[in-house]
Amino acid sequence: MPGGAMTARGRTGWLLGAIVGLPAAWCLAAWVPSAAAAPAPASGSFSMSPVSPAAVTTRRSDFRYQIRPGQVVTDSVQLFNLSAQPEQLEVYATNAYDTPSGTFALEPKGRARTGIGLWTHLPLSETTVPAQSTQTVTFQVSVPSDAPPGDYAGGLVALATTPSSTPTDSKVAVRQGVATAMFIRVVGKLVPAAVVSGVRVHLSVPPFAPLMGTSWARVGVLVHNTGNTDLTGSVNVRVVDIFGHTVKQFAPIPVRVLVPGAEVTMAEPRWRSLPIAGPERVQTSFEALGIGTSTRTTSVWIVPWATAAAAVAGALLIVVVAVYAVLFVLRRGRRDPLVVPARVQPAPASVEPVRSAPEQLKERHAPASVRRGVAVVAGLVAARMAVAAFGRGSGSSAAGTRTGAKGPHGRRPTNAKGRRR
Repeated sequence: MPGGAMTARGRTGWLLGAIVGLPAAWCLAAWVPSAAAAPAPASGSFSMSPVSPAAVTTRRSDFRYQIRPGQVVTDSVQLFNLSAQPEQLEVYATNAYDTPSGTFALEPKGRARTGIGLWTHLPLSETTVPAQSTQTVTFQVSVPSDAPPGDYAGGLVALATTPSSTPTDSKVAVRQGVATAMFIRVVGKLVPAAVVSGVRVHLSVPPFAPLMGTSWARVGVLVHNTGNTDLTGSVNVRVVDIFGHTVKQFAPIPVRVLVPGAEVTMAEPRWRSLPIAGPERVQTSFEALGIGTSTRTTSVWIVPWATAAAAVAGALLIVVVAVYAVLFVLRRGRRDPLVVPARVQPAPASVEPVRSAPEQLKERHAPASVRRGVAVVAGLVAARMAVAAFGRGSGSSAAGTRTGAKGPHGRRPTNAKGRRR
């Protein structure tokens, strides 16, 4: 069983804070290890300590028993009142549970259904210790015959029945108390075992966190004691990127006592200034004496959603502007068409002369009747020119001897003086 986890300078004690929301409504708040040496009072006015046998020179700091099922053990505890007034105390036994900081605390009175809180029998529930005196309380630990083997953790609590002085306008009352740890091992087969049953990663990536360095994360490792013995070890957390490079190495979390059946989340300190983006792997492990190492890995994505949304909005704006510009150019092109002159093909000698592009465009857009008329006129002109050419080639001499006949160039012959005949 674990040893010095509950000791402080040779003595174990806790300071019990009980918070009251309304009068007469009490609840257990917290246990804080006390550094007072025995039997100095942890609360300032009273304390408690195990009674050590007369033959033992070293004072006990807690109660430790190795008991067979069905066995009964008798022991005693001392209550010390160092104040000048009598101290009325409530005394009871309870079980222990683990906290995220790696230690364990004691449950409030009346919650135990098994273990030390149910097996420990005190002769009284309240007692008054006179001023400047000591009172011894004898109790018995009776382990049932069908008790499962393994380790059990708990403690004895002495709680002041009168709240401590508080400001008159305060609605919170504090009851001070002290406790002594108790560890019991029931004889039988011991099976130490534990697993990392889960990894919880909470990310916070505010807008523009990559630029301002305001992102942070918190990692919690869920460790479960699946065996029947108390475990002492540590939790380790490491963050690596997709290439296996270490991004963050957390300091180990010491686990002083992990009681059987406990499943507790060990929280790492806040991790600030995360990588800009990308997948990260969180590798966790729990190392304990006697069981080796239990590991678990999970992957998380660091995504700056606000920054990504702003980038996407900017890209969409650029696309919209580009599409609008293209549509604007296309509409302008439809309103002002660009006329490209057609390539002019050489025409045969017997065909009408090649016309320019504007003339062809006018002809193309002229009415059909006008185009037919122009074609008829062009045909007549072409026929006339063909007849005239034929006449000049065959009958130019005969025509030239006639009175009044025209010469080869269509003019009448002239005499030497240049007069026409």
